[in-house]
Amino acid sequence: MAKRINLFRLKPKSSLPPLLMFFTSKGKNLGVVFSILFFIGFLTVNLLIFRDRTKIRQLNAQKEVYLKYLMDNKNTEAKFKYFKAKQKQLSDYYGNDASFLPYYQVLTDALKPASESAVLESVTINNKRDSTFTVKILNYDKAINFLKYVESDDFLNNFDELVLTGFNLFEKENGANDSSKGSSYQFSFKSSFKSINVSL
Repeated sequence: MAKRINLFRLKPKSSLPPLLMFFTSKGKNLGVVFSILFFIGFLTVNLLIFRDRTKIRQLNAQKEVYLKYLMDNKNTEAKFKYFKAKQKQLSDYYGNDASFLPYYQVLTDALKPASESAVLESVTINNKRDSTFTVKILNYDKAINFLKYVESDDFLNNFDELVLTGFNLFEKENGANDSSKGSSYQFSFKSSFKSINVSL
């Protein structure tokens, strides 16, 4: 029996869906493009990582140099810190300096005409020129004269503000009640000095 081969018979149609056919025909080209893009991206990321690692190694090398320098120069660092601490103390002191001596001199000069028996017992002056001071007088008549003097313009011109905050009477231990002979008088004041030019 003879067999025949039909060479003109059409190729049977593919049974693949059109979407798969698209990927099989054009997908090869897209695959090549995506592969090239992926390779370029991969190469770029690796180059960036390599650059960052190199920079990190350089920074670590610098850090080691600085640490070694600090370890070798501990004494210098300690001296520098000590100097900075002293400088801060001096700056703080200068900022809070009350210029005590010039204002104390103003006060003692102002008290001289008041009475020879007036004794300045205590004085405090802060950096805002606020002051408290205590004066002791050993004689009744001189105490009265002192109070009159304190109210005069000659004395008050040294202050922006002056207030009598306390008065104490001390009698002799023998109990004498004669105020003109055996008593002493203590006056406490709160004041604010007028500003003066203090040359350093």
